[in-house]
Order: sequence, then structure tokens, then C-alpha cells
Amino acid sequence: MSSIGKTIIQLRRAKGWNQTELAERAGVSRALVSSLERGAATGAGMLKVQRILALFGYELVATPKSGPPTLDELQALNEADNA
Repeated sequence: MSSIGKTIIQLRRAKGWNQTELAERAGVSRALVSSLERGAATGAGMLKVQRILALFGYELVATPKSGPPTLDELQALNEADNA
């Protein structure tokens, strides 16, 4: 299950809505809501996801992907430590 799917489930349940109620309020199909919650929605448009999240006062935000530091980053840290 994707993190966005988990978030949608938590927000929907906090409002006391079932999938059909959320779908009707967002103007999307119940099948799409179900797929998003399971992390299985491959063709979900960003606008539809944004509409669902907006109902809860949330928005999509792009953040840098976490990963190991690059060689340049490690060298910069090493230089800073040795300065």
C-alpha cells in the first residue's frame, strides 16, 4: 500500500466517510478511491488525487528523494570537518 493510500484511508475514516461518500464528494469513482487506497491506481490523474486530498485540506508536495549522500556531498562534509 502506498503512503498516499494510507493517508487517504486515515483521512477518510477520520471524517467517518466510506469510499462511496468520498468518491461522490470528490467527483471520482469509488473504484478509483479503492485503487488509490490499495496503492493499485496506475492511471489515476494528478488532478483527481489533488481533488481528493483538497477535501481534507491537504495538497500534494514534491520532496527530494532520500538516499545515500553523493561523493560530492561526502567530500564537502569531509572538507568542512577538516577546516
